[in-house]
Amino acid sequence: MLAKNSRLRLAETARSIFMTPVHTWRHCIVVLCVALAFILMPQRDPVDWNLNTEGYWSAFPNSYADPAKVYPPWGLILMLPYYWMRAEGARVASVLVIGWLAFRRHWTLSRFLAAVLSPYFLTTMSKSNMDIFVFVLPLLLWEAAEGTRWQSLGRGTAMSLSLLKPQGSLFIWGYWLWCSRKRWKDLIWPLGIVALVTLPISLIGSPPLIWQWMQNLLNPSSANAYYWSVNNLSLTSKFGVLPGALIFFLAASVVGIGVWRGWIRWSRDHVYAALLFSSFFLLPYASQQSSSSAFTLIPSWPSFLMQWVGILLGFQLDYWDYIPLYVLFFATVSMFLYIPRPSPGTG
Repeated sequence: MLAKNSRLRLAETARSIFMTPVHTWRHCIVVLCVALAFILMPQRDPVDWNLNTEGYWSAFPNSYADPAKVYPPWGLILMLPYYWMRAEGARVASVLVIGWLAFRRHWTLSRFLAAVLSPYFLTTMSKSNMDIFVFVLPLLLWEAAEGTRWQSLGRGTAMSLSLLKPQGSLFIWGYWLWCSRKRWKDLIWPLGIVALVTLPISLIGSPPLIWQWMQNLLNPSSANAYYWSVNNLSLTSKFGVLPGALIFFLAASVVGIGVWRGWIRWSRDHVYAALLFSSFFLLPYASQQSSSSAFTLIPSWPSFLMQWVGILLGFQLDYWDYIPLYVLFFATVSMFLYIPRPSPGTG
């Protein structure tokens, strides 16, 4: 009887931790422990942290003499924290960003784990990639700053960070500008911060850093050219502009029907994920790692299982030949599977 009561208490404690919203100190301790565990995450070459930081500052103002450097000039400012925290710290901080997302969305700890243990997030962490800082963190900063004394600073920072990968943030910017159209004066200071962060640094050097950066994009290194071809989510690059756009809009129509029929409980997270996926699939390039940022916005255990099973089966078939189609399928189904919890953060 004593053993049975102990098991019942243990089960109740586990339920109270893993099946309740992330809001107590016990939840925070678990999130922190999970984040610290990512220090031990095995790394797969090439490690993005090494590629993006080594020689980037030491060669200034010839930061783009290495053709592998493809982050924009304002990365020399905005990527300093990423550099200072090292690869291990970047992984820990990425998980903590998802913890903050879970807190704002009133997710259970179980759902948080579904997000950070999903295959695309683990792939991103296996390369110490900074996509979570570029795509998810700005969304949270934008929301958290609303109506506060630091709104202009928070939103200016969010917009600046998102411009580290402008091709992936294009539609997010459109959404921000559209939502602010009636209060456009509120954007003056944030846009001023963006200009201050991006313009002066871009004009330093001879030729200017902005020119050096563009040359590296237009004339990529052999390594970049290879990875941009085999690790690319873009449907338009894979199949051509019109066929790729048609495939995407067919999938978008399926999601639209789901919303119309009430099969998808549309939320702000769906909007964010849809905008990110739209950029990834329609514009010329987005790495497979970038998809982790969109998937972490709409996590669920059914989606987690679908992704793992689909990828493992795909590895036996043609996954690397058709990455955009696999990710498009996972993204479409995940839209149906994500059920937001009612909270101020879900919109």
